[in-house]
Amino acid sequence: MGGAKRPKPSSDPAKWEAFYAPLVKLLKNQQGQLETLLSERKFLEKWIKKQHESWTANQRAYETHISELKSCLEEKEMELLMVAAKSELMVGLKHRESMVRKLKLEETEDELTDFRALFDLLTASPKQGTGSRRRTRSSTSKIAAPDTESKRLKLKYENLISEKNAEIAMLLKEKTFIWNQFNMLESKLTKKLKKKQAEVDQANDKFAQVHTTVEQLRSSNIEKDVTIAKLQSSNTEKDEVIEKLEARASELSQELEDLKKKSQAVVTPVLRSCKGMAVKTVKKELTAENVRPNGKVYAC
Repeated sequence: MGGAKRPKPSSDPAKWEAFYAPLVKLLKNQQGQLETLLSERKFLEKWIKKQHESWTANQRAYETHISELKSCLEEKEMELLMVAAKSELMVGLKHRESMVRKLKLEETEDELTDFRALFDLLTASPKQGTGSRRRTRSSTSKIAAPDTESKRLKLKYENLISEKNAEIAMLLKEKTFIWNQFNMLESKLTKKLKKKQAEVDQANDKFAQVHTTVEQLRSSNIEKDVTIAKLQSSNTEKDEVIEKLEARASELSQELEDLKKKSQAVVTPVLRSCKGMAVKTVKKELTAENVRPNGKVYAC
């Protein structure tokens, strides 16, 4: 009955279990890390998308504001040009009116000069000759008629002078008023132009700031695109690693199953042989115990 001792096969499953447990733990850890990386990737994608949408909205808002400022500035410039043209037209009309009145004044002065010459001619003392009384009476009657005419002309001359002086004073007042209005309008337009120039400068500064912000956003978008491309390539590499690990895990699982089947196939005949040997040993022991000294065998 004494054959060669066989190795205990019951220790093989324990060894494989001890080998399999760390492998399973490693795979679970790697799977957890991959899930964490995937969640971080989704979070980064959402955050980058949100930031891109926000930057795009800000860029559109800035562009709309810039276009509104440009249209407002164009309207203000057109309004200022219209006001300037209107003021130039008014000044031209007033200048023309003043020239017309100046011509009228010159004509009136010429008429006054003519009247004065006529008045001087009529009021000149006549020469007294050595004629007869008849001639004296006739000359006296002729002188009396010019005296009346000269008084009438003198009165008319004085009235005309007063009228022309009044017109001259009125023209001077109008000229002073027009120049005052022109100066006031010029000062107002100058203030408006300075104000609009300040607004234009502010708008240009804002436009420059917005342009700088847009350029920064574009560069940031480029950097984000590069980061996204890197993340996508990294995720692709991670996906490849995951696929390789899954394939390796499936291979290891298959090998483990094959090893389990082989270990079960080896353990089963050993257990049967051990069971048969144990039955024979028990029978032998029972037979030895039940034999009497007189040679009789008692059944169990």
